[in-house]
Amino acid sequence: MRLNPSVGILSLGCPKNLVDSEVMLGLVLEKGFRLAKDVAHADFAILNTCAFVDDARRESVDRLLELIELKRAGHIKYIILAGCLPQRFAAEIEHEAREVDAFLGTGDFPRIVEAIEKLLARERPVLTGHPNYLYDHLTPRVFLTPSYYRYLKISEGCNHRCSFCTIPDIRGQYRSRSFESVIKEARWLGRNGCRELNLIGQDISYYGKDSCGRFRLAELLKEISSIDGIHWIRLLYTYPSHITDELIDCIARSKKVCHYIDLPLQHISGRILKSMRRGITKSKTIELIGKLRRSIPDLAIRTSLIVGYPGETKSDFEELKEFVRESYFERLGVFLFSKEKGTPAAGLSGQVPLKEMRRRFDGLMVLQQNISRENNKKWLGKTIEILIESKVPKAKQVYIGRSYMDAPEVDGEVHVRSKAVLPIGSFKRVRITDTKEYDLVGEAL
Repeated sequence: MRLNPSVGILSLGCPKNLVDSEVMLGLVLEKGFRLAKDVAHADFAILNTCAFVDDARRESVDRLLELIELKRAGHIKYIILAGCLPQRFAAEIEHEAREVDAFLGTGDFPRIVEAIEKLLARERPVLTGHPNYLYDHLTPRVFLTPSYYRYLKISEGCNHRCSFCTIPDIRGQYRSRSFESVIKEARWLGRNGCRELNLIGQDISYYGKDSCGRFRLAELLKEISSIDGIHWIRLLYTYPSHITDELIDCIARSKKVCHYIDLPLQHISGRILKSMRRGITKSKTIELIGKLRRSIPDLAIRTSLIVGYPGETKSDFEELKEFVRESYFERLGVFLFSKEKGTPAAGLSGQVPLKEMRRRFDGLMVLQQNISRENNKKWLGKTIEILIESKVPKAKQVYIGRSYMDAPEVDGEVHVRSKAVLPIGSFKRVRITDTKEYDLVGEAL
């Protein structure tokens, strides 16, 4: 092997995983390892996995099998399986996939260099201890996003014990980063080209409650809003029962905080919400959405829902559809219930057949498709600010961008025609000339 081996990474799952991948790359680069151009030709190939639901596990296993084939063909030397999958299933995988050379759990990302050194010493490390790690502003990172937008993880773990969820077991109890550490990182990012700052955590609305006894997200947003360079601040992954009046007022008044909130609701049936252990009722949910709409009229709400939860009757599902129809969410994702081993929901009676779950999934998605089309029509003829992200290949002065209503990678796009060259990462005012089901079309002014 070369004197300075190369390290590559394939990061699966959510932006929280992506930050963990950036930290691992930062640590190995700091120790003198080279970064491979791609994971398929790395001496050490890291697969940072997601294991939240069935689909995520299947993708993780599929990518692992691809890496194993590359290793057998001699393209890579070692496979390091990291993240949620080994944190939950290290013992099974260690026995069944002998081609995997090292295992790194969610609490052991800072031990990536140690894992590589053990491999060089012909050991097969299994580092899957208690998930209690949380990086800070001094931790090195190799960024995997374009320079104009970054993810800033302000917390890790979760204290909610929702009946269907394994996150507290995979990621540990909730822990907030210090206020000062978050602000220092945000300032550094602002000085180094970040225009859109996406705040992430399993529940960023709980920020500060564990360490200071009070919710501090609004306070944090006010401080970040004063940082030069940062133009947009986006809130991802909030919990409905922790949305305070102070936070709503902060979003409404701030010139930098996007009028966008990721608010996973999961269901609306009071009976289902209680069984899910969501800590909020149907009436409180409706009251919260009404308050958000009144306080921030142009707010874009992204939510996620689960269909096929055990005991979900046709009546419960129709109630959910009516809620979606009335709430007119700007962005909506739907998940099939995933029977997660060890969770209370896995042992409940009334498990919904997969065929019926898929039927309900399709029903909600068709409904939301129509709602999205109607929501987009409201923007026809209006002018909005767009973040320019790429140029359409072989098209004359046509660009792809995002509005404040669109988070990176998960939401819609704005197709922008322009007579002038538009710099990537710049903000431009665009007049909307056409609308589609999920995307907008406009002309740069």
